[in-house]
Amino acid sequence: MKLTPFLFLLAVGLTAAEHGWKSGSQYKYQVRGRTMAGLHQVADQYVGIAIKAKLQVQPKSDNELSLQIHDAQYADVHANLTGGWNGQIPEDKLHYQQLPISSKPFELKLKNGAVDKMVVDKNLPTWELNILKAIASQLQVDTQAENLKSSRINSLPSKGQAYGVYKTMEDTVSGEVETIYDISPLPQYVIQSRPQLAPMPKLRGDGQLIDIVKTRNFSRAEQRMAYHYGFTGLTDWEPASNQMGNFLSRSSVSRVIISGSLDRYTIQSSVTTDKIVIAPHLYNNQKGIVGSRMNLTLEAVNPASGSPSSVPNPRIVKNLVYEYNAASQQEGQQNHNAYKQYNSDESSSSSSSSSSSSDSSSSSSDSSSSASNSTSDNSSSSSSSSSDSSSEGNQANNQWNSKQHGNNQKNAPKNRSRRSVNQGKQDYDSSSSSSSSNSSESNDSSSSSSSSSSSESMQGHGNMPMKIKSRTGSLKAGNSSESSSSSSSSSSSSSSSSSSSSSSSSDSDSSSSSSSSISSSEEFWQPKPKLSSPPNSPFLPYFIGNQGNSIQASKQIDGVQAIQKLAKQIGAEVQQPNAIPGDNTLSRFDIMSRVIRTMSAEQLKKATENLYFPHSKASAKSSQDAQSYQAWTAFRDAVAQAGTGPALLALKDWIMSHKVNGQEAAELLSAVSNSARTPTPEYMDAFFSLATSEEAQKQWFLNTSAILSFTNLVRKAQVNNDTAHNQYPTHAFGRLSPKKQAQKAVSEKYIPYLQSQLRKAVSQGDSPKIQVYIRALGNTAHPKILSVFEPYLEGKEPMSDFQRLTIVASMDQMTKTYPKLARSVLFKIYQNGGDAPEVRSAAVMQLMKTNPPAELLQRMAQNTNSDHSQQVNSAVKSAIESAAKLRTPNAQELAQNAKAAVDMLTPKNYGAQYSKNALRSYIVQEQHLAYQAQYSAIQSGDSLVPSSMFLSLRKNLGGYQRQEFQASYMTS
Repeated sequence: MKLTPFLFLLAVGLTAAEHGWKSGSQYKYQVRGRTMAGLHQVADQYVGIAIKAKLQVQPKSDNELSLQIHDAQYADVHANLTGGWNGQIPEDKLHYQQLPISSKPFELKLKNGAVDKMVVDKNLPTWELNILKAIASQLQVDTQAENLKSSRINSLPSKGQAYGVYKTMEDTVSGEVETIYDISPLPQYVIQSRPQLAPMPKLRGDGQLIDIVKTRNFSRAEQRMAYHYGFTGLTDWEPASNQMGNFLSRSSVSRVIISGSLDRYTIQSSVTTDKIVIAPHLYNNQKGIVGSRMNLTLEAVNPASGSPSSVPNPRIVKNLVYEYNAASQQEGQQNHNAYKQYNSDESSSSSSSSSSSSDSSSSSSDSSSSASNSTSDNSSSSSSSSSDSSSEGNQANNQWNSKQHGNNQKNAPKNRSRRSVNQGKQDYDSSSSSSSSNSSESNDSSSSSSSSSSSESMQGHGNMPMKIKSRTGSLKAGNSSESSSSSSSSSSSSSSSSSSSSSSSSDSDSSSSSSSSISSSEEFWQPKPKLSSPPNSPFLPYFIGNQGNSIQASKQIDGVQAIQKLAKQIGAEVQQPNAIPGDNTLSRFDIMSRVIRTMSAEQLKKATENLYFPHSKASAKSSQDAQSYQAWTAFRDAVAQAGTGPALLALKDWIMSHKVNGQEAAELLSAVSNSARTPTPEYMDAFFSLATSEEAQKQWFLNTSAILSFTNLVRKAQVNNDTAHNQYPTHAFGRLSPKKQAQKAVSEKYIPYLQSQLRKAVSQGDSPKIQVYIRALGNTAHPKILSVFEPYLEGKEPMSDFQRLTIVASMDQMTKTYPKLARSVLFKIYQNGGDAPEVRSAAVMQLMKTNPPAELLQRMAQNTNSDHSQQVNSAVKSAIESAAKLRTPNAQELAQNAKAAVDMLTPKNYGAQYSKNALRSYIVQEQHLAYQAQYSAIQSGDSLVPSSMFLSLRKNLGGYQRQEFQASYMTS
């Protein structure tokens, strides 16, 4: 009788032990994955990769797991799948090959179910480490809300109850993003109809089967692993977020079935499904998809045959977030600077605690399975029940974005310590309140422009050999580049003209860009590019195509010879223009630009020596000379399009050595300004040195283009925070020109130079130069230019009415970067009744670009009844009446404000001889197209021909917005 209580307690203990990772047991999982891409709304044809492997998990303790991958294989897939990207593929049609990953063990350190850190072999290649992280992400189940994030929807499970909804900030291979947990018991009928969800239900003991759905919100992320380029400040898209207009949307949902209870459980199956839906043409409904699924399903639980093996040469990895490949020119380089920081930070502590760390790291199971997604339809599939954050969603998103924009530009390392349930809310609240948003007014504009410019965006996945990609890998967007050509000043003192067409300067628009929510520490970014070396760009094929490194790291590729071959092919093909489409000449040019981006300054110098062939040397009768000259021009233009530091140095060398000069050099510099990909402070200083050099200043055309191109780039890369974040790959490198450093350079170096040159030109009465430097100052759009312009606008310094009109016209960029500040200044100019009507009319034109509030428009409308200048009254009346008729979504606030002022306008009608401001919009709903134009005509006399005219056209394709056309002329 005395043994009865003991036996009862023993039975209870054994039952409870079955609920968790049981020491002395070995868990075997089947790993299945697939990643497929196709135009699913056009055809059922898909291409991709399938992966399978075995995962062995052996617990060392409740919070330590040793993992190991066996029999990893992959197969290329190119098939017609009537069931969609996740349709069943017969095994006999998949020709599996060995996936070359090691079987070394690795370890997971858990904290209440969440993965706290990993221990891996320090010699593990980056691409393989990312596969292990993808596997580990499947085993992360934060049932205890270890990483809890404050939210109104949080409803934590009470003890003994398997119901709950709450938000966490969770790191997985996809990034560190907000994750919504939905927890509920798994109904019996579901397990009966889909037994693969819980293949070993008996392991629940006295517990139950619990369904956990995790939905990731990439729009709220502390760390996004992505490469993007070309989105402009016009857009309110956040690169790599859940949705980017009509162009791209993405989702990631995990479904984990556990048996037992929320604090003691066994993972029966874990399925993660990622989808990226893309509209390749933007303007129609036919979309493509990149679908990925990763599946872990429990196969067996057996007694362990021995103690777990230790990890050889252990290295601690702090989280599960994808690590960028080195993308280096050195063969075999796997670890970028983050590894060095980890090792230097932890080598001492890890060596001092190597015995304990090694003991705890002595887990034998090394897991490395492709982070691709499930291929077998026998594997457990997930019903992607995504949880919605209800009414809080949009408003909270906006609040989060406004708070978090610019966090990725901070240099201070972020505290990566885990948050407990009790600490979570406090830590999150304090970090939210302390995270500095863009204090610049460029983000607090009331103008709401939704747009984007051409973009090339890739989202992170592992670079594995033999075309293998990890689970989250996907090409997000096509390539493009924004071109922004600013006004060119006239050579006559009486006129100034400027035009820019097609992709002109859509860069800095939109102060209301919904900014970044990233706050990742710089330790996760790639190293900032050096001027003479190519950048370490992640995800781009030519940068990681050789085992995670650049193609230049391959002994089989000679970059200089490859460029020469491509240039000569293009030179030969352009001799017959009609054959260019069939010969794919433009594709070759694009390939050449991509290869040039991977080359160093020294390599470009060698290629220049081999290809340079001036036009003066070419004979009109020699076809060989014509081919050689065209090969040089193709190489020359591809270098200008490359946008790297070495490309800028090559162009500088050409100008200094007179290989290019005059208009040719001016056009090349203008292209460099638009194609720059990594405008670091070093890059900007080199550009400034070139633009202000004696050689550039003494050449006609180049002396104007150089300074205007440079100041355009200053605005995009250093002044406009929206463009600096959206246009350049800030998720990969951090902010390329750190705010404080950029502000100091602009306000203490660049603007003072322009100011001194303007004063010099004014003192010499050099009208063309006055116009150039006024336009250059306006291009920067920095608040300091107001103090430069102030003495001229107020009459303290001599300047003609035409030149002061030029000053007001040059403030067009500032209306986009600092709309409130510009509005205040422009309104004062408009109110000054003693100023020239032309200057006041120009101020009205610029005011309408700042999205003025209703009360300001009402004051202007009321003034039309008493203002003595009919030219100004006409400009105001036409502007308000046309603004009230705008139909595009991003202009609705302005339209409503204008409607509130229309009835206060003077009833007088003004003819064509008066100044006009006309705003027009047009929408093609079926094709998701919208156009918005502004036409301004300023009259200075009794003539039907305006003395000055400004025209701009903005195009919106499904949310992708760009400045399509811009033209102007001014006469005195």
